[in-house]
Amino acid sequence: FSAFLTVARGSCEPPVVLEISYCGGPNDQKPILFCGKGITFDSGGLCLKQCKGMDVYKADMCGAAAIIAAIRAASALSLPLNIEAVIPLCENMPSGMAMKCGDIVMGMNGKSIMITDTDNEGRLI
Repeated sequence: FSAFLTVARGSCEPPVVLEISYCGGPNDQKPILFCGKGITFDSGGLCLKQCKGMDVYKADMCGAAAIIAAIRAASALSLPLNIEAVIPLCENMPSGMAMKCGDIVMGMNGKSIMITDTDNEGRLI
């Protein structure tokens, strides 16, 4: 979780962990779990991307959008399934608080992660 917060700290917008549930099956049925990242705007952080095409850098939230679409489809079709989704949402922006190349963060598995390129935020989330 700290790696996710490291990516988000460069933005003025707070990070969000969105949890969505669809309960179409029996209560004792184990749910299907979806997890997908949603980088709502990816400037590249301090390793800025080129300005050309930056207006379309919202595509890093396609995983999150696909999960939401799947749950909406399950609901519309009244599928007999239970679905849980966890979607981390944040921006990767440059600022004085942003992650820097050379920073080291600890993953949830206890492994150290050295940041070599702030535009590779998907590896942290």
